[in-house]
Amino acid sequence: MKFLFFRKKRVKRNGIVLLIHESDRLGASLLLLHTAEEMARRNKHVYIISLQFGELNSDYSKIAPTQVIFSKFRFKQILKRLKEKYGYSKLLMITAAVGGYAHIASNLDYQIVSEIHELPPVITELGLQNSTRDMLLYSRKVLFSTNDEKNGVLRLVNIKDSDRFIVKSQGTYYQKPSPNIVESAKGKLQSRYPQILRKKVIIGVGNTSYRKGFDIFINVAKEMPQYIFLWAGKKEKFFNLVKENGLSSNFVYLGQLNDNQLSGVYSVASLLLLSSRKDTLPSTIFESLLFNIPVIGSRNSGGVSSVIQEGKNGLLTNEVSENDFISAINRGLLNGNYTRMKKYLIENPLNNSFCDYISFILQLYV
Repeated sequence: MKFLFFRKKRVKRNGIVLLIHESDRLGASLLLLHTAEEMARRNKHVYIISLQFGELNSDYSKIAPTQVIFSKFRFKQILKRLKEKYGYSKLLMITAAVGGYAHIASNLDYQIVSEIHELPPVITELGLQNSTRDMLLYSRKVLFSTNDEKNGVLRLVNIKDSDRFIVKSQGTYYQKPSPNIVESAKGKLQSRYPQILRKKVIIGVGNTSYRKGFDIFINVAKEMPQYIFLWAGKKEKFFNLVKENGLSSNFVYLGQLNDNQLSGVYSVASLLLLSSRKDTLPSTIFESLLFNIPVIGSRNSGGVSSVIQEGKNGLLTNEVSENDFISAINRGLLNGNYTRMKKYLIENPLNNSFCDYISFILQLYV
């Protein structure tokens, strides 16, 4: 109940409002969590508003005052109060799902910076066309992860490009633990699943959803018993649907892991298989590269081709298909190809700082 009320005892002056549509432990909500953490680290004052209850609200509230609202009328009341009594004038909107609130903030003279991470098919599937259009019309600046995403979204809602629409990768908020922690996590994983000591390991990271291609990952595992396939991430209902068709003995579901545990997964991996049907630019790509793990993904899935260079830091398939992924894994694990990619990754570390990303957002308000 405490999240339903205005947190006046904790509100500090001249802050930034962060708005998110949900608070589950998923991509956009985690992005807001780490955004709030980074802003707080810089002594920036923040007020968090979520449109739903969720497990991350407690985590949010440890960083900044957090409130859950259920109406645009209530949203307007809160913004007006923050502006008139506490000097707030800036709003960061995360995902197109909250775009329908942009005109309210604009009418109150808030400077709005927005982030759109959804691909056009997802916007259409969720019925977010009007919300997306409002976000584009009323925001001072709108950030996209890739050019393809930006162009596709603008075409979808019939808005012309302008200098207000910016392409900027969100940065990697995952912090690689110390070598001792990584080795400890790796040892625990190998002790629990000794089969990974004897075979090469292919990993998948993300929620077990249709969009993430969890079923494709499982079917690839079935066709490649010579390797071990590990999946780490939140279990969605789709998991049980896939399980009905059987899970192979070379597949292990690890569940949802914390950063330290996840470091053990990356440290035993030979390849990351990004089996997503549609994904703008998942952070797991950057996490994998942080551990010098080549990435396999499809040119047609979203933004993976904006980061992965064929034969250098990974391999790209033409289609999101089991056969294409199987072929890519076989090519990727050939001694010459694999050695070449690992060497490239070590010699060309990717600088994708989340700290720099937040700095970029903050300067957009100046």
